[in-house]
Formats: sequence, structure tokens, C-alpha cells
Amino acid sequence: LTGAAISAGTLNAVAGTADHPGVIYLRDSTTANGGYRVSTAANAILIGGGEKSVIVFQVRSARATANSWIGFCDNATNAQPVDGAYFYVIGNGTGATITGRCRNNNTETIAGTSFTAVLNTWYTAVVDVNAGATAVLFTIYNAAGNSLYSETITTNIPKTAGRETGWGVQVNENSTDAAADIMHVDYMRLEINRTLIR
Repeated sequence: LTGAAISAGTLNAVAGTADHPGVIYLRDSTTANGGYRVSTAANAILIGGGEKSVIVFQVRSARATANSWIGFCDNATNAQPVDGAYFYVIGNGTGATITGRCRNNNTETIAGTSFTAVLNTWYTAVVDVNAGATAVLFTIYNAAGNSLYSETITTNIPKTAGRETGWGVQVNENSTDAAADIMHVDYMRLEINRTLIR
């Protein structure tokens, strides 16, 4: 994984807690479309079945101009990914609205329901691709491990050559407002639950 500013933005450590050691913030800047990402290369992964993304995070900004992507994404700007299977997060004025999405060559399937995140609250976002790469399960858990959101998407999963994606977390903010934290991240895990012939 590497960290990189998008247009302009910053990453740094914040104080951890007993249950959340090693927390970082991802922050925008006063530059329009500024932000930050912690991710693989945008074409590092071709989904083949058994991929699982687990990321523990807090939404820190309710601005409707602030958006984030969590999971498998190939974007490195504030535009939506061309290919991916991810949670899309956008501020709604008091918290944030989160939906599971799959995109294959810019054709999108959005989960039928969304989740409303409370600011400054820890959640775990899981994007779980089944063994045949025919379905993606999107689940959000609270800190106690209870499922708060669960949706499955079976269309527009990017899994053919040329539809590679990356993995990680990215935040953006499209105004020139003062820089502010958009997301805090505690933990990131990527699994590929199949035998890789290397």
C-alpha cells in the first residue's frame, strides 16, 4: 500500500484508544477536489473470486461536498471508479450516506438500500466477493460486531481482463473550504481466499 495526496490533502496519525491503536486521519485541503488515498496501484487486482476487504473507519465530515470510497476501486481522482466493488460514502448534512456499488467499465449497479453513518462512530466495512466472483456481499458492522447493513450485488462485477482495480480507502472534497478530516481509519485487511498460482 502507498499513500498519496489527491490534488492536495494530508494524512497523519491521531491519538489511538484502547480498542483502536494506530489511527490515521485522511484530510482534504483548501484546493478543490483535494483529498488523500491509502491504496494499492489502481490496476493491482483483477477480481477472480474470494477477495475480501475489511476496513475499520469513522466518517468525520457531514459536508455534501465530501465523498469517500472504501474497498476495490481504480480511481485516483474525485471521479467515480471505472471498475470496482466498494462502499461509496457521501456527506448528508448530519452524517453520511453509504451504499454498496459495483462498476464494470463505467456501468454501475447500486445496492437497493443505503446506510446512514453517524459521525465519529466506528464501523467495519466488509466487501466480500464469493468464490465464483458472481456476487459481492456488502456488510457494515458496528463496534460490537452487529450487522447494521447487508446487501448483495450480482451484476457489473469487474472480473475480466482489462477491468483491473485497486484496493484501499480514498477521500475527496470538492469545495475550497478549510481543510478538515474526512475519515479516520484504524485497520485495513485484504484477503484473497483462493490458491494463487504464482
